[in-house]
Amino acid sequence: SHGFDQLYCPAAFMGEDLEELTCTAVPGRAEILGREYAPDRRYLLKEILSQIPQSVSYLSRPARSGLHDLSFDSELTIRDIAFAMIRGGFPDALVEDPTEKQAGRSKNVDLVIPRISTLIEFKFIRSSNLHTYVDELKIDIVSYPKHSQCGHLFCVVWDPHQLVTDRKSVIEDLAGPRTHAEKSFTVEVLFIP
Repeated sequence: SHGFDQLYCPAAFMGEDLEELTCTAVPGRAEILGREYAPDRRYLLKEILSQIPQSVSYLSRPARSGLHDLSFDSELTIRDIAFAMIRGGFPDALVEDPTEKQAGRSKNVDLVIPRISTLIEFKFIRSSNLHTYVDELKIDIVSYPKHSQCGHLFCVVWDPHQLVTDRKSVIEDLAGPRTHAEKSFTVEVLFIP
């Protein structure tokens, strides 16, 4: 209604009254997303990922409608919540996209956003995998460059009980520019919450 292409703006689905309220209540708070977006859009993705705890908190409350009956004790649930959040700003996002086969096998990447060449891998920390999740991420880091969209890899570590005490050293160990199988990419590790 403002003459902009609002194809990817969540407010475009709200009707004119709610759109007006949502997009113009605070000047400068609206951002119209066009059909194309540049690689620097990862900052928006990082902001969305940082809001996962707020979404989980909201969905953990009893719903007035009685529809919420979610359990947040699995990696898949957290991934699905993140996917629903991400899809509004990145409509090309895909769930469980396979890497290219090597020796007859491929790995599924949790989330892929092709237009910004970004992969997202989730790890859910429990006492049972506290001592193995870093090794699992290292395997993912060397496996995922086989994916055609691997320009940036976000390793999102969901640690709801704050079991990981050495977050800084894990980030220092895993994050940064990488080259594997003649492909350069960047790894970023996010601990949430």
